[in-house]
Amino acid sequence: MILQHQVLIYVERYRRKTNLVLLDPDVAQAFPNDEAVNEALRLLIQVAQRQQPNTTT
Repeated sequence: MILQHQVLIYVERYRRKTNLVLLDPDVAQAFPNDEAVNEALRLLIQVAQRQQPNTTT
């Protein structure tokens, strides 16, 4: 029943043209939900942006 519910959620997100990403099982295991994945990716983006040299000078 839970799997069917998850499929319906993904179908609705697909219809809204939301990006869907399939995580490998070992990666998915590290995150309890999609919000946690998004938070981690946003943090990674911030770190990567700080590592880029400032070319505006």
